[in-house]
Amino acid sequence: MRGAATTLLAAGLAAAARADEQPAGEPNPPQWPETVRVFSPSDTDIQETVDAAFEINGGMCDGPGSADCPPGQWSTHRFAFLFQPGRYSVDVPVGFYTTVAGLGRSPDDTVFTGSKGVFTEEGSSNYTLGALEQFWRIGENFRSQSTFQWPGADQGMLWAVSQASPLRRIHVDHDLTLYEYMPPWEGAGYSSGGFLSNSQVGGTVHYGSQQQWFTRNCEIKATDPLGGVFNMVWVGTKGAPHDHCNPVWSQNME
Repeated sequence: MRGAATTLLAAGLAAAARADEQPAGEPNPPQWPETVRVFSPSDTDIQETVDAAFEINGGMCDGPGSADCPPGQWSTHRFAFLFQPGRYSVDVPVGFYTTVAGLGRSPDDTVFTGSKGVFTEEGSSNYTLGALEQFWRIGENFRSQSTFQWPGADQGMLWAVSQASPLRRIHVDHDLTLYEYMPPWEGAGYSSGGFLSNSQVGGTVHYGSQQQWFTRNCEIKATDPLGGVFNMVWVGTKGAPHDHCNPVWSQNME
């Protein structure tokens, strides 16, 4: 054991010596890869850039489900779109393996004024698949003033996802809808779980077909009457519904 410890100590000292030989600090600005963009309000290629990323990591399918549905989930590309404080009249579709974040001290420092703003649609127009495979994306630290009229919902921001797709530190002026209707199907697309924290919603949060959704430390004006399907949790949230079972399902429970 003493010999092994001596070997580890020697390796650690050698690594420290090598570190001392490296230039101090990171380059400023950092050497980002091409898949990381830091935007400013004056940039003229924002819409082109985010749309191109969604072409790779987004997509929608019409079938009931297959290994390629939705297409973007098998992409090997990773994107981070970071927005400096300011106002942005763009619509940002968020696909798989994509982060959209504001860089201000407050969510109100970075404001999306586009009709759809930052949004995620379900991955299949067949409601039995809906948003069930919409994973691996993040939205954080921005304000959405979107006013788009989504089918079956009120005006505002759409984030139709299922798990591993958190929203953190966002300010939504109007409604926030967490699932999607996709005509011509009559049923709402299935959706299964997500996370919303440290956020403010000026309208109604429409949980709709969501299950297993966790809302923490938020301030919301109202929730829809159903408040999701089942396994819904609110912690430290102003505007959360009273403790109850879903009124549709609970009448069949003993």
